[in-house]
Amino acid sequence: MSFLDKLKPAFSKVMSSIRFIFMKIIGLVLTLVFLILALVCLGYVFTFSMATYKGKEAKIISVSKSLGKHKTSCRVGGLFKVDTQTGKGEISTKDSKIYCMYPAWPDQLEPANGDSIKVWPAKKPLLGAPIVEGWGWFIIGSVFILGLMFLEFAFLSLLMR
Repeated sequence: MSFLDKLKPAFSKVMSSIRFIFMKIIGLVLTLVFLILALVCLGYVFTFSMATYKGKEAKIISVSKSLGKHKTSCRVGGLFKVDTQTGKGEISTKDSKIYCMYPAWPDQLEPANGDSIKVWPAKKPLLGAPIVEGWGWFIIGSVFILGLMFLEFAFLSLLMR
């Protein structure tokens, strides 16, 4: 028996261990990616649902396409910071730093001055969303199912061998 024949079982065990570690690293990376995508999709649905059911209507008075020095939007959507005004005349209130996720539907890619949105919570708004009507609920339901699928993929990728 040669020296190389004696090394084959040890080499096979080392390669098996390296493959196992590599697959676990890939599984963890995929888990993180799918968890982030699931949180974005489910957060989108949460924002729209809470703003629609528990929020108050407001008009956008200014739009910012960046958060601090980081640009968070492009021409087809993103995360926007808006300032709003609720009420009319002397009883109107202005709220700032309200965060909105777009696109909402194919015809609303970004917020514009004068648009009406719903803000939540009503007393001290933090989140905003366009008013949901008609097919908007179908889109929100689709994004919800997509978020649940990403969550399932995250758990399945942990089982990667």
